[in-house]
Amino acid sequence: MSRPVLLIHYYYPPIASIGVIRNYEMSKQWANWSDLVQVLTTSNARILTNELRSIPDKIQRNELPTKDYRSSGRQTNSNHFSESKKQSWFRQLAIKAINSFPFLPIVGEGGRQYITTGIKEGRKFLNQNPKAIIYSSFRPYADHLIAHKLKKEFPNCLWIADFRDLHLDPLYKHFIFEKRQIEVNKRILNQADLVTTVSEGLALHLRKLSQRVHVLQAGIEEYLPKEAYSKFTISYTGSLFLNERDPKPLFKAISALLKESKLDPQYCQIVYAGKDGPIVSAQIEEYNLQEIFINKEMVTRDEALHIQQKSHLNLLLTASSQEYSGILTGKFYEYLAAGRKILLIIKGNMDEEFKSLFDRDNLGYIYYTKKNNIKGLKASILEEYQHWQKFQKAKCLDMENIKNNYSWQSSFNQMIAKIGL
Repeated sequence: MSRPVLLIHYYYPPIASIGVIRNYEMSKQWANWSDLVQVLTTSNARILTNELRSIPDKIQRNELPTKDYRSSGRQTNSNHFSESKKQSWFRQLAIKAINSFPFLPIVGEGGRQYITTGIKEGRKFLNQNPKAIIYSSFRPYADHLIAHKLKKEFPNCLWIADFRDLHLDPLYKHFIFEKRQIEVNKRILNQADLVTTVSEGLALHLRKLSQRVHVLQAGIEEYLPKEAYSKFTISYTGSLFLNERDPKPLFKAISALLKESKLDPQYCQIVYAGKDGPIVSAQIEEYNLQEIFINKEMVTRDEALHIQQKSHLNLLLTASSQEYSGILTGKFYEYLAAGRKILLIIKGNMDEEFKSLFDRDNLGYIYYTKKNNIKGLKASILEEYQHWQKFQKAKCLDMENIKNNYSWQSSFNQMIAKIGL
């Protein structure tokens, strides 16, 4: 008989956030595996932007009272802050502080009330099911703090700590007192029976904190295919992460192709959807591309997915360095599900993990800002444009292959086998 499961997810439906997807999809796998599944989530779901998702009847959803910086007391237009609002030195220091111990449990996402109530509600569940599985997620770290306390009180339970990204990321360094953060992370994660994460690049860093790390690759959600835009369209539906995402090589390449009359401005367009419209618009103006630019600003997730599915090329932006690579974001998996070719622009060094996936599954094109190979980028764009001119349709990914290689069920089964269940 399978064990009961306690899921601790601040980010869970109906909250509309890309951070919800991994938790939601894994909860469905847990519901298929266990007869008793309870989710502890935040009462902020009532004030943050929502989207409809079907939760299996077997899952009991328990909202924890939450007072944190997201508790504005009103429905918000977005669950994320624009990059322009994060630029000031004071905001940067505040972001680092709330992501760092000892401040994190008090003023960080989740906050003291969420953590205290989560421990109380988790204790009730584990008093009845002392050998249950606890599966918690980052971010926020508050989820792991709840799980850590429960694991100490109920040592016979099994705790899996999942990381969608790193708490101590070496790229953005959104923390202070590094030595202190490392010590706390080691002490907490030492209690976990398994630490899971999205890629080998992130696993490399987590293995410095725990010896029990497993890569739990994300899967794709299935969407119905959409007919492509009537114009050749390159889209980006995301944010710039304080300039660590750089779309300017694309704009430079397109500007050059237009000047060389290899692209016809009547039949091509760049579509942006996201919270950083002012920044992207300024970059568009820098390369005189206003004529072919469409800024949709913030859209619902369904609208963003439709844009991806209708585009001829989806732009994916990331960063890579010797210290940090393999940042396989939720956006990457959305693009896979959209079934269109991907143009990946990486700020920094060679990313072997991305290269391996693009080569194996013929996903599209990779460009490195460090190599500054605008000629190669122009050739990639022109290849897709000429295909559209000839056939009046987008190139599509091999979706049967994608579904086989990026399956939530397969990843879940590998994790279950890893912990011997």
